Amino acid sequence: AEVPPAQPPAPADPATERLMAVQGEVMKRLREIRREVEANCDFVGDRFAEEARSMHLGETPARPIYGQTTEAEAESLREDGVPFAAIPWLPREDG
Repeated sequence: AEVPPAQPPAPADPATERLMAVQGEVMKRLREIRREVEANCDFVGDRFAEEARSMHLGETPARPIYGQTTEAEAESLREDGVPFAAIPWLPREDG
C-alpha cells in the first residue's frame, strides 16, 4: 500500500499567532515583576497577612513585603482596608 505524501503544515491562524505573542509578552513582564519584587521587597512567606495588617495598623514600620496568604486571609485584609495586590507568581526562568 502506498503512503500518501505528507501535507505541509497549515499556516497558523493570525488570531492564534497574535494571542501567542501577547501571552509571551505577559509572561515576560510577569517574570520582570517577580525579579523586581524579589530584589526590592522582604519575603515574609506565609506571614504576609499578619505583617501587612501590622504595618497598616502602625504596629511595625512600613516596608515593601511579599509572600503568600490564603483566600480567607486576603478577604479579611480587603475588609479591613489593608492595601495589597495579588500578583501571579511564575516560576523563575533559571529553575
